[in-house]
Amino acid sequence: MPNHQILSAFAIEPLAPQTPGGPFQCPDLSILEKRLLKKRVRRIGRFIRLAMLGAVGCLNESGLSPSPERLGVFLGSGLANHGEEKDVIRAVLSDAMPSPTRFANSVSNSVTFFIARALNARGTNMLVSQEEFSFESALMLADMALTVGEMDYALVGGADDLGISAHRTLLKRMDMPDLTPLGEGCGWILLSQGESGSPLGRLLSAEQIRCGDQAPQSTPVEPDRFDLINDKILKARRHGEDVLLLPGLRVDPEEMSALKERIPHSRIETFLNRTGIFSTACACHLAARLRRTENRGLLVHLSRNLFDEMALIILRS
Repeated sequence: MPNHQILSAFAIEPLAPQTPGGPFQCPDLSILEKRLLKKRVRRIGRFIRLAMLGAVGCLNESGLSPSPERLGVFLGSGLANHGEEKDVIRAVLSDAMPSPTRFANSVSNSVTFFIARALNARGTNMLVSQEEFSFESALMLADMALTVGEMDYALVGGADDLGISAHRTLLKRMDMPDLTPLGEGCGWILLSQGESGSPLGRLLSAEQIRCGDQAPQSTPVEPDRFDLINDKILKARRHGEDVLLLPGLRVDPEEMSALKERIPHSRIETFLNRTGIFSTACACHLAARLRRTENRGLLVHLSRNLFDEMALIILRS
């Protein structure tokens, strides 16, 4: 089980829709950009700007200046540069010449290049896209890299930008109803394998849980997997420690209520009703939650994908 320090956290959260049923969208990024960057970065789209500002903000909050070779960047995203890719494809199909800038930025992992350049990070650098497990997968890879000593610090984030062109694509890929309230945002945490300063918390578990060959329509967690999740939480929990259960996508309310009944001093906090639905919403909420000083304890995030696999993250704040 990992036990890496969380040294800082930073979130860019969406605002509530201006009209009922509308999308949850982040405020104007230019104000945050003026505060975080000495000079505006040109020739990047909104998604890259959103993710980059979150990463810069997270490292700034830590007050640290890690050795460039020992700082890695791991970003999870469901759609990544979807808008840039779509514009380039449209131009090519219409026999037009795509913008060179858009063409370069249509490569999805260009986002982590811009982040690494802004932070002078020369360690492992990658974009991870595993649909709604994108942030969870990025966290698992960062955990492994720290554990084997590949680096000393890992910036781990999740970001998704809800451009106009992404609405229909996101609904189709996530198999969500047409009226699903969508959202966008980003969340970042800085992990360390060593002891340094006063951490915001610790990463105790980041894993995917599979149990048998389940159909996508399967609903409740079968007893053996339910017991496995319950045991992992109880093993991580200190005596008398409060436990905050954070259900993500496709987690049945009844199974969360049943889990709550089995965990002493636990309660459920929903967040998708405040962020909207997007692939990395949990990153946004976890980072925001870590920054709060109230209700310290164990944070447990669970989500399920279309293949009935489950992701589990356990943090101590």
